[in-house]
Amino acid sequence: MPVQLILRSIPDGKVIKKFDSDQGTIKIGRGPRDSSDTLRLNSGRFRGDGTKVMSQSHASLSWEGGDSYKVPMLTDTKSTNGTWVERAGDATQLRPKVPYRLKQDDVITFGKQMDSRQSRASPQFQSSHLSPYHVTLSRPSADLRSISSHTFLPPLSNLLGSHCSFFETNISRAL
Repeated sequence: MPVQLILRSIPDGKVIKKFDSDQGTIKIGRGPRDSSDTLRLNSGRFRGDGTKVMSQSHASLSWEGGDSYKVPMLTDTKSTNGTWVERAGDATQLRPKVPYRLKQDDVITFGKQMDSRQSRASPQFQSSHLSPYHVTLSRPSADLRSISSHTFLPPLSNLLGSHCSFFETNISRAL
């Protein structure tokens, strides 16, 4: 079953992006101004005031694990301004090319606030140019219409012993 990673803006909680593990590896970065690709929820392209410190090829999102469970891994792809993940109040800068496991309620920031003292070549950015994103992990809900009702009920013989086959047959017919 696929896992879904949802990025929400802070503080309003608006859904910015939704990525499914079925998508495979997703390249994340700043997209062109006139690209409709940046508007798609499942696209790794971002555009807006909060992406001024985001590289065109900033990071990648991949999935590790088997068919039963996928774990999202974020990797900085040698971006100019770095990628940060905050967990329980502690911020960690991702090392380039090293995958980092994302967890529920992590906060991702693509880029960092820069000023003229850090780099003469870099323009001075205000904190409003940074867009942290809150991570929510979920599994898309199953289509309950495709699951028969007896799937949820274990056989009564498992619960009450072998003397209940008469009741089990009648309950199955009623469902």
